[in-house]
Amino acid sequence: MSSDHLKMDMHVHSAFSLDSLLDVDRIFSSFKKTGILPCICDHNSLKGSIHFGRLLKQDNSDFPIIYGEEISTRDGELVGLFLSTEIPPGMSARETMDQIHDQGGLAVVPHPFDRYRHHVLNKQVMDIHITDLDIIEGYNSRNLIPDDNLRAVNYARLHNKPVSCGSDAHTFYELGKTYLELPFFDGPKELISVLQQARIYYHPVLPFVHGISKIVRTVKASRL
Repeated sequence: MSSDHLKMDMHVHSAFSLDSLLDVDRIFSSFKKTGILPCICDHNSLKGSIHFGRLLKQDNSDFPIIYGEEISTRDGELVGLFLSTEIPPGMSARETMDQIHDQGGLAVVPHPFDRYRHHVLNKQVMDIHITDLDIIEGYNSRNLIPDDNLRAVNYARLHNKPVSCGSDAHTFYELGKTYLELPFFDGPKELISVLQQARIYYHPVLPFVHGISKIVRTVKASRL
């Protein structure tokens, strides 16, 4: 990786997500070892990315700090990047997008065509609001069917939207599997621009990780 480029995994979950085992400190240790900057996008929470941002600041890092959240809308999931405050779940996709943009953030569609997930963004809603959606996640390591990723990439190209990729990691095994290499950027607008130049490194993970997430979610929920 050249000095003017960075490696970034645009979809990671810390233990602040109910179904993740990944402690933020361990995610940070992985980042220090691999140089892959994670965008922590916990389910309906900014706590993980805020904690990670604090560690980056303490490390006097030049890497960009991106606060992210994967938000449960009535129409399916949306990721907000470059947020300043947490966005509550349960609103429509339109209302959620408006709140993301009001904060100067980017609205990202995660795993839009994964046939096995129950909370993907509704296709009709996505079509209606495609102009105001900023990024389509084209490569997600947890998608079990390669064609689901291909469909997302083709949809992004059809609508001239930049493509992101992410491990969607919930376990240590998944970190570093999928990331992109792109020029350094300053803020959301520059990220949109440099994503067009990104080199993508994609590796699917084994299906057993979904079973681990289900077990983790059940155990954590029983303790609430």
